[in-house]
Amino acid sequence: VDPVALVLALLDQATATSARIFESSRVEALERRGSTWRVETPKGVAHAERVVLCTNAWSARVLPSSGPIYPVRAQMLEARVAPDVPWTLPVYASRGGDYWRRIAPGRVIVGGMRRVGAREENVDVEEPTPRVQAALDELLASITPPGAAVEITRRWAGLMGFTPDELPVAGPVPGHDGVFVLAGFNGHGLTLAPALAEELATTELEGGEVGSVHFSPTRFTYPATS
Repeated sequence: VDPVALVLALLDQATATSARIFESSRVEALERRGSTWRVETPKGVAHAERVVLCTNAWSARVLPSSGPIYPVRAQMLEARVAPDVPWTLPVYASRGGDYWRRIAPGRVIVGGMRRVGAREENVDVEEPTPRVQAALDELLASITPPGAAVEITRRWAGLMGFTPDELPVAGPVPGHDGVFVLAGFNGHGLTLAPALAEELATTELEGGEVGSVHFSPTRFTYPATS
């Protein structure tokens, strides 16, 4: 799957119905006003009876009770390789900690090695670091043909939303009637997010029960013990 193409396709499908997209409109505050919610952004205010927080690593900033979701940095690089690599499928290795794929003839992307940075990667800074990038260079050298000419063309980093138990958070936010959360996919949102979004839309938003207690934000609230 090409993630950018997938997102653009979803946007096209959404705008073909009744959805309205407001880009570059960061949510700065969420307040209850009577029977509706007031969503404040630098470019204006929106009012809604129901709100779904799909802000992943930033969900706790908007609403702390949405769950203990924290940002984790993921780093990648793109390279030209000659001769071309024989890869035909994307690869996950190290239990999903490393990953690579061929994106065009002679062009590859490689990511992961977060374990090298350890807790230093639990930040909200989207900048690659020398330590992890050096580890990615070594990984690339180990999976390309011997003697191949490798040219690094781009390095970058992005943020993911993680949770303490490595499961997503999906369901109504405790104490906030009409507010739901769909976030914390621990690096697997490309597959999990669409499935849980559909479940959220067809059950909870239509008055049904929570789809799974395993994903509910309430699982992080424990009774007091003596």
